[in-house]
Amino acid sequence: MILKARPPDCDQRGVTGQDSAESFIEQNPELLDSKIMMTHYSAEVLISDEARTQFVEPDLDPIPNGG
Repeated sequence: MILKARPPDCDQRGVTGQDSAESFIEQNPELLDSKIMMTHYSAEVLISDEARTQFVEPDLDPIPNGG
């Protein structure tokens, strides 16, 4: 059996953490918007006691599943 060595900062796919994070942000720049939750949740839901203790479904727009 031949084992290939990979740099210690690479995952099993050979992608470094830095490369994959940078690539993810480049592909999803809208996630850097600090107000992004307000596109899915009203302020009332976000500050509710329920939302502070468990997941609540968005009341304005569903969260995309990435599919």
